[in-house]
This record gives sequence, C-alpha cells and structure tokens, in this order.
Amino acid sequence: MPVVALRDSEEIEDWRVRQMVDVCGLYFGELWSRGNLAVADDICDAAFVHTDSIWNPSRLVAGPSAMKAFVRDTRAAYPDLVVRAVEYGTSDADRLFVHWTGSMTNLGRFHGHSATRQNTKVTGVSMMSFTKDRSKLVEVNVFRQPTREEKTEFADREGGFELHLARLHFG
Repeated sequence: MPVVALRDSEEIEDWRVRQMVDVCGLYFGELWSRGNLAVADDICDAAFVHTDSIWNPSRLVAGPSAMKAFVRDTRAAYPDLVVRAVEYGTSDADRLFVHWTGSMTNLGRFHGHSATRQNTKVTGVSMMSFTKDRSKLVEVNVFRQPTREEKTEFADREGGFELHLARLHFG
C-alpha cells in the first residue's frame, strides 16, 4: 500500500483506509468529543493500549475499561473538550496516522489542581494501530502539545519538564 495522506475523509477510495477512518471518527467524535464512553467497548480491542508522549510513555491505559476511565477523568476536567481530525495518513493496511486539533476549557480539577477556567488549544498526531480486520483499535500512541495546565504543572516541578522519547516499535 502506498503512503497516502488525506485532508478530507470523503476523498478516501481505499475501503481499508475508509474502515480505519470510520473507527477514528467514533474515537475522536463520540468517545473524546461527546464523552460517549460505551463507544470504547465497540472500538477498543481487549488488548488495547493508549500512551501519551506528554506523560511518561510507560504509564499505559490498558483495555477498554481503563480507556473509559481515562476519558471520563479528562472530560471531568475539560467538559467542553472537542477533538477534530484534520488529516489522515497511512502506509499499510492496519495503521493510521491522524493529525488532530483539540479545544477545551479547564472547568474541573486536573491532577489535583483546581480549575483554571482557561481555554486551551492543542494539536497532535496519533499513531493508531488496528486489528487485522480494522474493526477495533489495538494501540494509540499520542504525540501532542501540552495543555496550558500541563505546562504550568511541569514548570512548577523541581527541575522543570524533561521529555523522554521512546523508540517506536512497528510490527
């Protein structure tokens, strides 16, 4: 499969890519933006793993139940969170790279800190790996900007913020 990069999901002609984009639509639109937690059971494989580059990549969110708890906690801090896929890229039949943007207001406690009531926008790329039939997510690796609150939290830590990059393993 050649490398394909698409801005508009309507341009997608390859049915395999279309399947993955449809699952991503549920992931970003229903799960993250609307807080529809039941979607996690439909789109996350039992062996699902989620990592985030901002937080130590060894802190995994594993399984659909953990993903629901993670989304619930995040949306409690950012109840107006909206995430929108901007571009899709793929180079094989079971992996999709998604460039996305997010907008949110911190209206609840976040990592033990009181709400800032500040709006923040972030952008990132998620590497999304699927089951062989492309019906469920197996792994999501998120590479993104920190939120305003995360920047403040990192600055307050002794020694500041240090990002440790982990080698990606494909296959």
